[in-house]
Amino acid sequence: MEQPANAFSDPLHAQVGALRYLVLMMLQRLDADGYASIAEITAGVKGDRAHLDPGLPDHALIDATFRETLAILELAAHKH
Repeated sequence: MEQPANAFSDPLHAQVGALRYLVLMMLQRLDADGYASIAEITAGVKGDRAHLDPGLPDHALIDATFRETLAILELAAHKH
């Protein structure tokens, strides 16, 4: 009998978690070194999301991607 997949042992979840972590670290470093402002990146993402065409076939997925992007940026902004 197969056991249910554990999200914490799933390689895909581990890869996504690792990428999220790396993005956070890079954003914080870029912000700290003055190369890119997390606030400016966040404003750009919010602007792009506001102009998202609700008629796009994959609108729900794209909107979810924007929400996750903003969540990552919020974490990056508060981890100094």
